Amino acid sequence: MNSDKKNSFWLALQFIISFSSTLITLKLNLDLYGKEMFSLWLLLFSLWGMGASLDLGFGLTVVKYVADYNKHNKEKINELISTIFYVFILFGIIVFVILNIAVELIYFSTEKYISSYNHKLFQTVFLLLGIAFLFQYIILFFRSVLEGMNNFVMSSKINLANNLIVLVGVTIIYLNKLSMVYLASTYVVASLVIVLTYFLLVKKSYPFLHIKGRLFKLALIKQLISYSFSV
Repeated sequence: MNSDKKNSFWLALQFIISFSSTLITLKLNLDLYGKEMFSLWLLLFSLWGMGASLDLGFGLTVVKYVADYNKHNKEKINELISTIFYVFILFGIIVFVILNIAVELIYFSTEKYISSYNHKLFQTVFLLLGIAFLFQYIILFFRSVLEGMNNFVMSSKINLANNLIVLVGVTIIYLNKLSMVYLASTYVVASLVIVLTYFLLVKKSYPFLHIKGRLFKLALIKQLISYSFSV
């Protein structure tokens, strides 16, 4: 099986399994927590989902520039990925802070949406999901680097592992009737495991790639942002 066929196969498999595991986890969580509690979970979860979508096209930018540098400017590729990595970290922290402040003011400052009985619970859940969101930003960086190296197979396999970890965690929580704090913690643990997996596999598969603070180049940011906005 050639590289393009392998990539297509694993991308398709990833979509099918991700969709199936999502349906199962939704059903288990709905049965465990009920409509009212789970609707609040979905609200908070979707807010971080929207935050993750605010990458301003940077994911595609990483794929494009890593591919270009790998072919035509390999001696500068570490400057590229180092610059992008720190931009991802900074932007993720900014979104994290803004969303926490906005949600505190809009949803947690009143009992209109969340009762005082569940207030502390959902504040904790939202914070944990925010930590998972930060890890997801780093995951997006590593996944984009791999795809820029035309290695969709590895990124698809890692994504499948993430789905499996979440599915196992949700199943354990369902069987033991655990609280939503454990559910949110499952996403934190899964995201942390995937970050470490990406780091180790990229380090092993592409030993010439290095992320170093001294390689950060401010001049690259304008070029990257310009392309991101065009995307």
